[in-house]
Amino acid sequence: MSQLTKAIDSWPAVIQCTFWVLISGTLMVVQLGIVRMIANDIGIFEIVFFRALFSCIFIAPLIMSNPTVLLRPNRPGIMALCGTLAFLAGVFMYFAAKYMPIADITAIHFSRPIFAAILATIVLKESIKGARGIAIIGGFYWGRDHHSARHG
Repeated sequence: MSQLTKAIDSWPAVIQCTFWVLISGTLMVVQLGIVRMIANDIGIFEIVFFRALFSCIFIAPLIMSNPTVLLRPNRPGIMALCGTLAFLAGVFMYFAAKYMPIADITAIHFSRPIFAAILATIVLKESIKGARGIAIIGGFYWGRDHHSARHG
C-alpha cells in the first residue's frame, strides 16, 4: 500500500483530487446498485444500520489508537448535528435508490456543490465571483437543459 500511496502523492494535487472523486463516485454507484438489489428484501433502516455497523468496524482501529482525542469532540453539539444529518442523508439516499433510476440519483448527487456554494453565500456570507459564479450558472443551465431533453 505504501508504494501506491507514494505514487499517488507524486501526482499534482488536481490529479489526486480527480482520482479520489472518481473512486468515490464509482463506489457510490456500486453502493446504490447493491441497495437497489436488496431494498425489496431488507428495510431501508436495516440497510442503514448495517452500513453504520460496518463503518464502525472499519474505523475502530483508528479510534482505539487515540480514543481520548477522537471520542471527545471540541463541539459535541455540532458533531451530534453532523451525525444526525449524515444519518438522514443516508436514509434518504437509500430510499431514492429503491425507487429512482441510479443515473438520476447520481446526477442529483453531483449537483450538490452548486447548492453548497449558494448556501455558503447565504449562511456563511462567502462571495461567489468570476469563474465560480459562471460555473454555478452553467451548472443550472446545462443541468436544466439536459433534464428537459430527457424528460421533455
